[in-house]
Amino acid sequence: VKPLQILLGFGTALALVASSVAVTSSAISDFLAENQRGLVLERAILFGAILEDVNDAYVEQEVDIDRLFQTGVNAMLSSLDPYSTYENARQAEDLFLRTSGRYGGVGLTIGRDGDDVLVLGALEGFAFDAGVRAGDRILKIDNQPVRGLDLDRVKAMLRGEPGTNVQLLVQRDGATESDLALDLGRKLVRLPDIPLATEMRPGVGYIKLDGFTEGTADEMAAAIRNLALPDPDAAEAKPPLQALVLDLRDNPGGLLDAAVAVSQQLVPEGTHIVSTAGRVYGGEGSSLSYSSAKPPLLPPDTRLVVLVNRNTASAAEIVTGVVQDTDRGVVVGQRTFGKGLVQIVEPLPGGASLKLTVAKYYTPSGRCIQA
Repeated sequence: VKPLQILLGFGTALALVASSVAVTSSAISDFLAENQRGLVLERAILFGAILEDVNDAYVEQEVDIDRLFQTGVNAMLSSLDPYSTYENARQAEDLFLRTSGRYGGVGLTIGRDGDDVLVLGALEGFAFDAGVRAGDRILKIDNQPVRGLDLDRVKAMLRGEPGTNVQLLVQRDGATESDLALDLGRKLVRLPDIPLATEMRPGVGYIKLDGFTEGTADEMAAAIRNLALPDPDAAEAKPPLQALVLDLRDNPGGLLDAAVAVSQQLVPEGTHIVSTAGRVYGGEGSSLSYSSAKPPLLPPDTRLVVLVNRNTASAAEIVTGVVQDTDRGVVVGQRTFGKGLVQIVEPLPGGASLKLTVAKYYTPSGRCIQA
């Protein structure tokens, strides 16, 4: 018997005993039999035993147990669907960034030029104000050379708690000094989901929506107000907003709640927006429905056109679906991606997380668009 098996078995026994000192062996058996708990426990012990064997006896002495564990778990999850994944601590942090739309950083966009780390863009109010310019080559971060490092590693070095500082050594073509030392302060960086909201011509508005994060609904509301409401400081009154083009092309989606909040700004109060069905809501056949709880921000007489393509997915398809199914507007473009699955993110020990598909979603007409 392997020591790890003994340890796992002992830990399991302690957990069972601690749950109730008066529990009977029959109750324990019933507990393990319910919902395949006993089988799950057996397979977990077996997986641990395999890892231990590999660590002890594999022909190569250096075995990356973390990499093996992540590969094994993700192979298991990928057999369920393409979207359920195990995220290690670094990946979990990136996932939080994608869904929250904010992070503590210096406002740099970086890329690779051979082995060099190249600055592609510097935000004003952040790295730009500290002297960083597009085209700079980053040589060191906090005195650590970065040439040849993975870009994810470089990004992690640049990010940190707002209010802290990071030292950069950069090389700039044409500069009088060969290397420039720059001190950058980290701030809370908010990544906008709407890079452009403007008038295409008088009375016709255009909004480019790139994602659905925690702040998307507020950005959308501000964009609609700027386009639809009169400007008191304008020299002459602008014409009323007769039509709005909402561009969801290449929008990969994001948060379900953000999609519902954006939809509320477009469709009449009381409109059924989307429903989700899965065991997580209370058992087999359970579902949860979302409806608009307030009047739309976009005037009801404003015509609406939604642009989509084959990369329009997930939350963006929720907005597209409610506009199409309720005849609120016209959808123009290509067939969308077809992601009709809902994931939750479960925190795990050590900063990791499990992104697990728990439900399917359905448009107001009852369509599940999962391809």
